[in-house]
Amino acid sequence: MPTGNVVYLFLAVPIIAIPIFIRFGLYRAIIRYIGFRAMWAVIKAVSLYTVLWGVLVLLSATPGVPRSILFINGLVAILLIGGSRAMARWWLAGSFNSQPNAQPSKKVAIYGAGAAGIQIASAFSASPDFKPVAFIDDNRSLQRNIIAGLQVYGFAQLSSIIDDLQITEVILAIPSVSRHRRNELISKLEPYAIRVTTLPGMDDLASGKVKVNDVRDVGVRDLLGRESAMPDKSYWLPMLKVKWF
Repeated sequence: MPTGNVVYLFLAVPIIAIPIFIRFGLYRAIIRYIGFRAMWAVIKAVSLYTVLWGVLVLLSATPGVPRSILFINGLVAILLIGGSRAMARWWLAGSFNSQPNAQPSKKVAIYGAGAAGIQIASAFSASPDFKPVAFIDDNRSLQRNIIAGLQVYGFAQLSSIIDDLQITEVILAIPSVSRHRRNELISKLEPYAIRVTTLPGMDDLASGKVKVNDVRDVGVRDLLGRESAMPDKSYWLPMLKVKWF
């Protein structure tokens, strides 16, 4: 077997892989905040690299190189590149969130296992102040499932999980529901000794930016049975023009 061809095939690996990995942003991702999109980019980049390198192996017609090496090469690359990043994220997240002098995180339950709830859970996972521990959702098809690493419970289980998981706060992550429905949920949560906060409206979430600072306490506007009305300028504006002296 000519060893020269095999050496050239191994030398071609970084020449093919590095430009592809740069193009897919594998060297720009911050490991501490790596998520599903970054892992999906790893899979796509490794798959493209495997195909191109496999074509090179087939064209070279190097004897003694089994066809199974293509599958093994791609699988090992995904495990090493993706697995090392996942392990680094897990270690960094644990080391940053468990500082010796840090205050204990507030354990929160997120009401709503939809897109907004998943986004706020992802944002809280990198915050030392909040620790999401559960989802609460009225959709029976979602209950008992695991979403974003958190189990989904029904509202009937709230009383028990408050004690079991030591929940101190419930976040209403349901920006698309009507004001009447929001008032019903707030009334249902009122008997529990927990803090209730809410996310901004759907218009504020349209940009896809959900941050920890977006969470606010339930205010008077959330408890109104109608939309808040603007002051009638036609009534009080002429009064300002009256000469009182």
